[in-house]
Amino acid sequence: MASTGVLRVLIVEDDAFTRMTLATVVASLGHDVVGQAGTVVAAMDTARSSRPEVVLLDLDLGPGPTGIDVAYGLRGLIPDLGIVMLSSYADSRVMGRRARPLPPGALFVSKQDLSDVDSLDTALRSSVDGDVGVVVGRGRMDLTDSQLELMRLVASGLSNDEIARRLWLEESSVRRSITRLLRKLNIAPSDSTNARVQLTRAYSELAGRSVRGD
Repeated sequence: MASTGVLRVLIVEDDAFTRMTLATVVASLGHDVVGQAGTVVAAMDTARSSRPEVVLLDLDLGPGPTGIDVAYGLRGLIPDLGIVMLSSYADSRVMGRRARPLPPGALFVSKQDLSDVDSLDTALRSSVDGDVGVVVGRGRMDLTDSQLELMRLVASGLSNDEIARRLWLEESSVRRSITRLLRKLNIAPSDSTNARVQLTRAYSELAGRSVRGD
């Protein structure tokens, strides 16, 4: 059963306005915002002094360490710290090869799926309780790392031949992989151009970006 008491929450977000907004929302839920940080160094220093029970942090903190890297550092400082990763991405792996797996017990909350503040409250409390069965947002899509990388390369505008050379594959293998990916995403290709446009749109949606019309 989820916690019912007031939680001590640390917020880590590099955008000042978003950080302030999150602090207001968390406080409105009845929790104690014990600290706010916009950088990795500030996050570690604030955690040492405030000893939060849970950290709410953005996945993308700009150049340098990611929110996942910061989460591991904070867990090293406070082993039982609850972690809620907040992101515009629908899947943390969309960040690319630099994205590490989430720390054990951490919850991933996609901003696209955060429809009300009660969902955020559920995530904060569940992270402290270690209730990893609670799902708020999509977290990880039913796609392999290879399939996500293929989507990323297609969305980057690379041709099948360029992708093949990048991945050390035959071009025919790339074509087959794209066909399987389209089938998995329930996209019915009418021609190669249309299929690539639809894959680009699907990847952009995972990354929390809108795509202009065809």
